[in-house]
Amino acid sequence: MAVPPAAAAAAAAASTGGPTTTEDRRPNPCQTAFEKFLDGLAAIGTGTRSAFTATGDCISRTAYPLKESCVDFADRMSGGYKEDHTRGGGQRSNVAHFEGKEGTATGS
Repeated sequence: MAVPPAAAAAAAAASTGGPTTTEDRRPNPCQTAFEKFLDGLAAIGTGTRSAFTATGDCISRTAYPLKESCVDFADRMSGGYKEDHTRGGGQRSNVAHFEGKEGTATGS
């Protein structure tokens, strides 16, 4: 009569003095410490990911309104200045001056 493989493995373990069932096996202290270390790394990684996700959501919700308010402020400020004839009309020294086709500075 043939012996089932599980029974043969249990008999071999019993004859060598090894554990016969999974309940008899106790984890090694190094294995336990390493598993705790990995659990700690997983907790740190989860917390870091959550923090970065929340920060990214906050930035994406606030960046566009901030940009728009800056553009609106710049538009309001530039509307108060008169830009016509703000530079002196005279030739500046040590600056190259090019003549256009018709002999004018702008070429028109």
